[in-house]
Amino acid sequence: MTTTTSGLRRSLTATLAVTCTLLLVAAAWNLFSLAQALSDQRKAIEGEVTLLGRSAYAKLEQGGFSPPREASLLRPDLDPGGVVFPKQVAILRFGRVDWAQPLMDPPKVPPPPSSGEVVDRSERLWVFSKFLPDDRIFMATYESPAYDRMKGRFFLQALFEVGAVGALLLFWILLGLRLYRSYSGIDESLQEAGSLISTQADASPTLAVVNIFQQTVAELKKRTAELEKLHRDERERAENVQRLAEALYTNLEAGYLLFDLEGKLSGVNAKARQLLGLVEFPRIGDEAGKLLVDRPALQKLLKEAWEARSLVTAEEIDGAPGHRLQVAALPLFNNANQLRGHLLILTDRTREYAMEQTLREREALMRLGEMSAGVAHEVRNALGSMLAYLRLMKQDHGDLEGDSHYQALNDETRALEKVVQNLLYFARPIPLKPEEIELSEFLEEIAGQLRESFPGGIFETSGEGVAVQGDHEALGRCLLNLGRNAAEAAGESKDAFTVRMAAGRQGDSGAVLVVEDDGPGIEGDPKDLFKPFETDKPGGTGLGLAIARKIAREHGGDITVKTHGDLGGAVFTLTLP
Repeated sequence: MTTTTSGLRRSLTATLAVTCTLLLVAAAWNLFSLAQALSDQRKAIEGEVTLLGRSAYAKLEQGGFSPPREASLLRPDLDPGGVVFPKQVAILRFGRVDWAQPLMDPPKVPPPPSSGEVVDRSERLWVFSKFLPDDRIFMATYESPAYDRMKGRFFLQALFEVGAVGALLLFWILLGLRLYRSYSGIDESLQEAGSLISTQADASPTLAVVNIFQQTVAELKKRTAELEKLHRDERERAENVQRLAEALYTNLEAGYLLFDLEGKLSGVNAKARQLLGLVEFPRIGDEAGKLLVDRPALQKLLKEAWEARSLVTAEEIDGAPGHRLQVAALPLFNNANQLRGHLLILTDRTREYAMEQTLREREALMRLGEMSAGVAHEVRNALGSMLAYLRLMKQDHGDLEGDSHYQALNDETRALEKVVQNLLYFARPIPLKPEEIELSEFLEEIAGQLRESFPGGIFETSGEGVAVQGDHEALGRCLLNLGRNAAEAAGESKDAFTVRMAAGRQGDSGAVLVVEDDGPGIEGDPKDLFKPFETDKPGGTGLGLAIARKIAREHGGDITVKTHGDLGGAVFTLTLP
């Protein structure tokens, strides 16, 4: 009985130790991931505030830092649920407000360095400040509701996880005390048996043996019943602990996959199935190679963790369609430092990766825009002179109008002038004049212009009762670029083609516009389509789609592309707040 009891005690202790260790590791890693995501979000917002602050500073610098006539710097058309949106622009002189837009007291922050700029955090506001040449201070204030929501969620989840882990540790300690008292009772029984033998020593040998045997049998039955009850209680507690662990795993923000020593699945939660986009429901006992057959990156990570016997992480791993994951693989050990299996933790960081990519693209486009504006300015001056001389030549020599060389020179010069105008439009900030636009009439207007340019095409429009706030001219240019791109792509392979333009609602106040064609679709990476000067069209400049995306983002929206749609060709989707 002693050997069985000791084995049960060791098994129960090992189970509790592994379970609690696994919970502590998972909770700690989840808190670490949330803290890292919060830190990355803060850095991304600081970068966004710096970019927006510099843009507002440059715009005010053009007007001599005098109050603008319109509230254009505040961008009221931005969605308040976005990542960052402006709150106030102000100029301070010696600690007093020179002017502010809108008129209210700016937040109190330390002054910036005399030769630099700084982004400060004041309560729920982000403040970009910079000294002007005349010792005044430029201050731009922004809000980020998304960051505040993420920060609140982090603290709530941290409080929940710390409380749950603390309750589990307390339960473990109480269970250990109960086991200790039970085994102490067994030792007392053995001592009583020894005293009983000494008491019966004075009686006759036969009677003493019978009495001792009867009392021993009764005591054994009593202790056996107690041990059976104790065993049932401990088994029920162990099952409760296991159910609690499974409940915690299931409700974690991160997904997890647990594999045993043989590489077979022993645990998985719904979040992991969602993040990996698993079509078939994973079953306990499935091999890792079979389960992750389409995920070579995850198989490689598991192998590295197996070989290194330590934590291994990877960033930007492809998950289900539309998801980018941060993945950690860590080995699990028991109290004897023996390997028991491996745990894969999956965290969805699609939004953070997209923000980082957007910031990198914006920084690159800002540098490209500054360089392009300078080059276009110089070329535009020379083009102006060339066009003026061509007009003078035509006036002085009337017979040149029918000359093919003169006409070719004139056409190429005007085409170059159009390229320069597009380049300047791409490089400079777009002054938006928001107004209400009824999208069905707007799409029909754009389709009419496209029918004139492409008489062989069929341009269909749909979408009733949808309206947005936006700049009519800028959005018209954006849709014309998308429609012209679709018509040119579909018209390359056939004379008669179809371009469909549709508008619909998105959420409570947003709108989505879809432009698709029946052409051959897109081969290769569609992200390259929006890179400036990237084109395979003869005579193309590679600025049409880049300008279209810039207009969409200036309105607080974006453009996405799908390589093949219902008509067979590419599908461009413009979202607006």
